[in-house]
Amino acid sequence: MARTTAYFTTTDEDRDVYHNQDDCPTGSKILAKNRSSGDIGSRSLCAQCAKHGYGHYDNWLSEQEAQGEAACKKEAEALQKLTAKRDAARAREDAYGHLETQFDEIANERKALESNKNRTAEENEKLASLKVQYNDLYQKLQSMAAQHKTDSDDLVRLEGGKTDESGKLDEGQIKRRKAALEKLESNKARYGEAAARLAAAHAAAVAGRSDPEKVELIADVVMNEARGEDPYIKKCLAYAYLNLTKGDLRPPRGAEISDFTRSEKRFDDPKESDQVKYIRSVAESLEAVRARLDEPKSDPTHGANHWASPKNLSKKRRAEYESKTGEYEWLNRAVKIPMKDIPEETFTFWKTDD
Repeated sequence: MARTTAYFTTTDEDRDVYHNQDDCPTGSKILAKNRSSGDIGSRSLCAQCAKHGYGHYDNWLSEQEAQGEAACKKEAEALQKLTAKRDAARAREDAYGHLETQFDEIANERKALESNKNRTAEENEKLASLKVQYNDLYQKLQSMAAQHKTDSDDLVRLEGGKTDESGKLDEGQIKRRKAALEKLESNKARYGEAAARLAAAHAAAVAGRSDPEKVELIADVVMNEARGEDPYIKKCLAYAYLNLTKGDLRPPRGAEISDFTRSEKRFDDPKESDQVKYIRSVAESLEAVRARLDEPKSDPTHGANHWASPKNLSKKRRAEYESKTGEYEWLNRAVKIPMKDIPEETFTFWKTDD
């Protein structure tokens, strides 16, 4: 799909939605006589169109937050089961240990009495009682021995403390589960923060604009040129591009920008390893465009309308750049704009009179 001017049907069917993708399956069914691109009013964006464009980011973030919530819940439940198992094992081990202590005390007292050959009648009576207690405790400990072995082994697995052959200390299942849960919660928080950042940046950038989608377009231009750069460079690009277009919020023409692609399409590239970082960069690009549209006279590039990023040029383009030929023929009539906060290899800004 490719973005286009918002349109909708004037008939009763699906009149509560509008479309902004040129080949939307639903929007494509609208007959020409029933199609309008006027004020969208209170209509909401078509769900199929929302899978692309800026709605695509929102959908993706919502899906990730939902998946993160489910994963956190599952991990928390698993951790709770392990913790309950540990607590039950600890309680049984405490009981076993208490009986062992009692058994040892009675065994020692019995041994002391048995070693006395001149016991009194009262001591003989006490010895008989100790033998009964000794036998009772012995039977209890024997009946608990198998569970004690199981609980002892379980606690080592659950709480760690065992060293393997290489000398590495096992941290235990519970600690590993806690670490996994913390990582999931951290990721979920990243999605939430990215969603809030994007929503705020988008709302501020398009507020009061007659055509919000053109604002998004310029943000996509900034993303195309300075996606991995800091916010200040993105801001400079926003000013320079609109200097190039003389303020017209239009797509790039001809060789103005190399390999221009709308950002949401790059977002779905399988090679994209960190979508959250990508969305943060989208938010920064929107903030850069907003700065340019709100304060056109506060131009950090001092009127620059061309730029280059030497460090990112291919061998062929670098040769053209240095010889001022091919795509960079315009350098012959350009004046370099000094930018003390931006290394020239990262970005160099130029101004031409055409």
